[in-house]
This record gives sequence, structure tokens and C-alpha cells, in this order.
Amino acid sequence: MNYTFQKKPGSWVIVDGFGSGKHYVRLLKEKGNNVYHVQSTENVAEYLRKSFDPHQYKANFIHTGDYEKILNELRSIEDLVFLVPGCETGVVLADFLSEDLGAPTNGRFKSSSRRNKFDMVKALYASNVRAAKTFCVGSLEELEAISKELGLPAVIKPCESAGSDGVLICKTKAELFAAFQKIHRAINFFGSVNERVIAQQLLVGKQYIVNTVSFEGRHAIAEIWEDNREDVGSTYLYNYERLLQERGRLEETLIEYTKSVLDALGIRFGPCHVELMVDDGVPTLIEVGARPAGGIQHEVMHDAQGYSHVSASIDCYLGRGLTQAYFDRDFAKHVASVSLISRHSGILKRYRSMEKIETLPSFKCLVGLPDIGSQIPVSKSLDTQPGILMLSHERKQQVLDDVDAFRAIELDGMFELENF
Repeated sequence: MNYTFQKKPGSWVIVDGFGSGKHYVRLLKEKGNNVYHVQSTENVAEYLRKSFDPHQYKANFIHTGDYEKILNELRSIEDLVFLVPGCETGVVLADFLSEDLGAPTNGRFKSSSRRNKFDMVKALYASNVRAAKTFCVGSLEELEAISKELGLPAVIKPCESAGSDGVLICKTKAELFAAFQKIHRAINFFGSVNERVIAQQLLVGKQYIVNTVSFEGRHAIAEIWEDNREDVGSTYLYNYERLLQERGRLEETLIEYTKSVLDALGIRFGPCHVELMVDDGVPTLIEVGARPAGGIQHEVMHDAQGYSHVSASIDCYLGRGLTQAYFDRDFAKHVASVSLISRHSGILKRYRSMEKIETLPSFKCLVGLPDIGSQIPVSKSLDTQPGILMLSHERKQQVLDDVDAFRAIELDGMFELENF
């Protein structure tokens, strides 16, 4: 079926408009659209609920497990033009609903490969696209059976989660088995149980992120980020991500490989967040999120480049932003997203040196900071990193200098803590 771009305001449905998906409702309403929300489950994880305000939408439909009921409720919406996922938890339900409601859709055919990390790898293999050696196991016996073929070092992680949740690097067989026991049947980032677990060869090299938008199977590259992480043994800490303006041989290689991944996963519409590991110029997929990138600070990105990943997705559906020329305009500013790191644990009494941070030449905002009185753990993964600093400036070196300056301030004691 051929779909047309949206020509006039209509009705949009956002499935799980949490995290970065929260930006959809305001941006769409500014363009005169009616915006409805579907909650994919009654029990939404606490950290997702924090950014959600159901009163922004014309209605909030809650999927209680009766698919036909939610489908019939959505059929009552007039002038429905698009139904899209706001975050990872909404991907599969959005695929099914959009197909059954006749909206532009990636469809149910390969939906599991856009959510389940093992199915994702299988889809790449089936399309002859390079992928990491990967197994899916549900017991120590299964892990033992594949351990020799898997080899070491390896990674244990949930089949369905995001960020660094449950991602454990194993350098010995004992660590491999211990990691499996730690996350098997544990509750993941999104509140579901890890019934089965991914065991995957450890990819080495430099990590990159490619954010895309698609319409009718045509893909455009919205952003490429260089990801800098800190190795802390069994996992990684996020350091900072830097928006790349270059489009040399490496970037073209990333773009070509990314498009082959999107095709293998049946991506035809909407945004994707693609994480890659590059070793000696050769990219290999880490994972894909068929939704906007997480942690988007729309105003910062719009100021720097004229769009964010969410607004670019909307423009794509509106018939703009589908040609690469839309994204290849001159950048106004360089950007870095810096993840905060706590080296100590305790109760947060107060913040120190905030005026020094806010007077950094490239400072834009600090988001996600814990409340005074909160318990601050030592940062060991993404979910224990206490906030994000956004930097943006016309000069790349200024941004890089301010990353270093901030780390010095942070290490000197940005958080004043008292013992638990």
C-alpha cells in the first residue's frame, strides 16, 4: 500500500509517550493536530511515569490485555493519520495497531525483531547483514551448551530492555555464569521479567549512534553521534556523546550499513535509534530502537541544528525532512550530551559549584538531577547515573574543553553527600 504525507492537521496516536516520546504531544499540537495516547500496559515503570502527563492528550487509552477492545476504542478517533511509538515499550503494540487501523506501519511481520534482541540478530543473518555471534538461553544448562561456541569475552544482557540495563561483560566462564544468574528472571528497566537472556560475543572498538527517519522504506540520516564510554570492568559508564558534523569515509560506511540494518528489520516508517560498534572501520550492530532516541533535549537540539530526532520524525510524516538535503544543511552548533557520574554513595544534602557549571561557555542545561534528600549510589550503569548535562557551542573545541572542565568540577565534589 502506498501512503501519502499528511497534508492538513489530523489525529495522531502516541503509544507510550514516555521519555523522549513526551515531545510528540506538544510539537504536534502546535501544528494543529489532535493527539491521543495509548498506554501499552496498566503497570508502567516508575521512571517512565515521571515524565508523563496524561492531561496533555485528548484521551488516554489503557491497554489492559484485551487487544480487540483497545483496537475498537481507537477506531472511534476521527481523522486518524498516524500511530507511532513514543518509547521502546510501545514498539510492538504500535506495529499491530497501526497495521490494523490502516495507518502507515512497519507491520507485525517482523515486529519481534524490532524489540527482541535475539530476533533482531536473526533477521540480520537472514538478510546477510553482518551481526555479532548471539545466543538466547533460559537456563544454566543451555548456557553451558553454547559457552564454547560463544567464546570469551562475552556479554550477558536482557532480550528486551534498553540502555545499559542488565548488560554485563564477562571475561571468564565463572563471570558468564554469575552474570546469567544475576539477570535471569530479574525485573528489567521496563518492568518485565527476563525469562530468557542474550549471550553475545563482546564487540570491541568505538561506539557510534545513528538516528534515522523513514517513510515508505526510504531512509534519511538525521544524526550521527560518537559515543564515549568508561570501562568499569563488568559494564560501561556513559561518559559523553558528541554530535558529529563530519561526513567522511567512516560516516558514509556507517550510513550504508545502517540502511541495510533498517531494511533487514522491515523498517519502513518512523524514527530509529541505531547503536553500532566500529572496529577498524567496520561497523556491527549493537541494537536498534524503532522509536526516537532516548534523553532528547528538544530545545537544545533545535537551537543547534534546527530539529530534534522527534521533530524530524514529525517533519518526515508531514512530507518534509525525507530527503537527505533536509539534514545536510550547515550546522549552527556543536553538541555534547554528558552523563553525570557519582563516585561516592550517600544521601544528597546539597549541590555544590552549580554556578561554575552554569557559567561554562557551552552550558545549556542540567536535567534529571536527583532531589535533595535522595539516596545517591555509586554510578555503575546508566540507571545509576544522576543526570545529564547538555553543552552546545559554535566551536567544537569549546564543547570538548567544557566536558573536561565539568568533569573536574564533578570530581571535586558536585554532590555533597552524607552517609546512609
